[in-house]
Amino acid sequence: MFFFADDVKLYTLIMCRYDFVNLQSSLDRLLDWSNEHQLPIPVRKCSCIVLGDIDMSEVHYSINDQPVNTVSEVRDLGVIVDSSLKFNSHISAILLRKQILVHSCDTQP
Repeated sequence: MFFFADDVKLYTLIMCRYDFVNLQSSLDRLLDWSNEHQLPIPVRKCSCIVLGDIDMSEVHYSINDQPVNTVSEVRDLGVIVDSSLKFNSHISAILLRKQILVHSCDTQP
């Protein structure tokens, strides 16, 4: 039986190069904690999202020597947030669900 450290979020404000290193250090400490408590981190479910206009092309994070994917949007507590803090994807997903719901109700006898 495996239990996983689930739904952990690390936030940091990136103002300079040192902040990139600081975030990787935080990920390393999280990995140490998870190993100590026997709660493995499912790296394939982890992601990094950059909010704002920061060039991350040369910055790569890893957990247990496995790369963390950089994504343009994430879903958290049912809300889709994108890197520009616009909610177009979230609104589109809601409208699509409503359209499917209305369509399925129309086809019910």
